[in-house]
Amino acid sequence: MKRNKTFFWTINEVGYTEPRWGVIIAVAAAVAFLLVLLFGSFRVIPAEKVGVPVTLGKIGSSPKYGLTAKWPIITSFVKFDKTTQRMEVLDATYTQDIQPAEVAYVFTYRIVDANAPALYKSAGKAYEAKLIEPKLHSALKDVVGRWTATELVANRDKVAREIEEKLRNEISSEFFTEISLMINNIDYSDAFEKGIEEKVLAEQEAQKAKNRTVQVEEEGRQSVIKAKANADAQIAEAEGKAKAMDIEGAAIRRNSQYLELKKLDVQAQMAESAKGWQTVIMSAGQANALLNIPSK
Repeated sequence: MKRNKTFFWTINEVGYTEPRWGVIIAVAAAVAFLLVLLFGSFRVIPAEKVGVPVTLGKIGSSPKYGLTAKWPIITSFVKFDKTTQRMEVLDATYTQDIQPAEVAYVFTYRIVDANAPALYKSAGKAYEAKLIEPKLHSALKDVVGRWTATELVANRDKVAREIEEKLRNEISSEFFTEISLMINNIDYSDAFEKGIEEKVLAEQEAQKAKNRTVQVEEEGRQSVIKAKANADAQIAEAEGKAKAMDIEGAAIRRNSQYLELKKLDVQAQMAESAKGWQTVIMSAGQANALLNIPSK
């Protein structure tokens, strides 16, 4: 039987078509391989990440961003976050007065993305455990050890700034930037915290007593000042009256008519204030008496 052949099919004399499966499979494989090569030559790095190319185990020297070309199949990318990274840490240490303390704090940083290949070459993806965590523990232990337990509680923000400054100097600025640390909590033993609470309460009560003493002393001082002012006023008033009497006596001694004029002045004032009354003046020797009789 005579057969005609095309690239993908075999046609016999009666027109029956048979697929050439070997050829079809070979072509499909070749197309698939070409597609793999084509699409495998590019990779998209997300905007929030930086890519470090690794080709057959060799780390590339240049970071990659966005759409980037690569060797198909043999090149892969290790991605690092460019955004701010956050570490929540609970670390144990001792204060200056040998009190055990558990410090809960938050440490944040960013990777210097331009140096991501060098960071990966130096510490791999476990860079936090190798390059950051030992520095955190060392800085915390060093700074907290300079403060007593009670001082540490009262100066938490200042202690955090000291630790942060130490970390800025000790953590590699080649790989990390925007370093920040915030202390959330400092936990001591139950017995020690109870002692601190009792001490604070005692200090508050002592301050209240001191304030009360100051208040009483001030009230006493004000009372003394008021009494002295009253006494001074009474003395001034008595001195004024005495001086007036001395002046009046001297006037009487100088002028025998002064007393008579004084009496007449009093009578005139009384007559003015008692209008409608009859006034009868009775004399007996040198003394005059004033008798007011209401008019009918």
